[in-house]
Amino acid sequence: GPRPPDPTPGDAGLQFVLDKPVTTSRIRFVSTDAGPVRVMELRAFPPSQQGYPSVFPNHMEAQPDVPNLATRAKVEASSTLGRYTPEMAIDGKLDTNSRWLSARTVGPHHLSLDFRKPQAVGCLQFISGWEDNKVWTGIVDDFRLDYWDGDNWLPIPGASRKAIQGEKPVAEPTHNLAKEFHIYALEWNEKELIYLFDGKVIRRMRNGICHGPAPVWLSLAIIKWAGAVTDAIDGASMDVDYVRVWQRKPQ
Repeated sequence: GPRPPDPTPGDAGLQFVLDKPVTTSRIRFVSTDAGPVRVMELRAFPPSQQGYPSVFPNHMEAQPDVPNLATRAKVEASSTLGRYTPEMAIDGKLDTNSRWLSARTVGPHHLSLDFRKPQAVGCLQFISGWEDNKVWTGIVDDFRLDYWDGDNWLPIPGASRKAIQGEKPVAEPTHNLAKEFHIYALEWNEKELIYLFDGKVIRRMRNGICHGPAPVWLSLAIIKWAGAVTDAIDGASMDVDYVRVWQRKPQ
């Protein structure tokens, strides 16, 4: 298949203008993406008749004078990776070195803002991932923004991408791949990762991670991103007929 377009700032930076402002003391970002989840900026603005600052402000453009409530909020996170603390997600810096990273674990992951007193919120913005050679990568795929109503966390209408995995209906698989043998393959080069199933290309993506020697893993059960290994797999097995690793000769 054709190579998908590279992610753009429009994919990484999102804005949600609320049809009906909410009054709340707390806002929460939730994602079930495999960690680390990366949030460069999380912003909250009061209702404004003059519009809101651009997600990626341009110094050549005049920006509405609307305060970012997040800059004075108390921020907390479900986990932190290294020096990338949750405070870096509200410092106003659009910098790869200034962002929050969750732990390298399965979700859900969350980042919450505590305004300490009720505030009217009319717009939310957040930027995820990072920019590498003018291409954005590591963009959060599955997320939701919530507000605290005093007793419970409630979703902010329209402020989400996909459904959180725990809320997705369980669907019966259409194919049982264990009934017969198939050939799975992955080709990678400096530019692309190319996934093949029985000799047919089923997915292409930009290579932003594989640029050196790598182990060959035959089962996701050994990767913590796939979740905990439980007793549910007792008695399960996988038959591997052969494994081949090829290396292209230098041109």
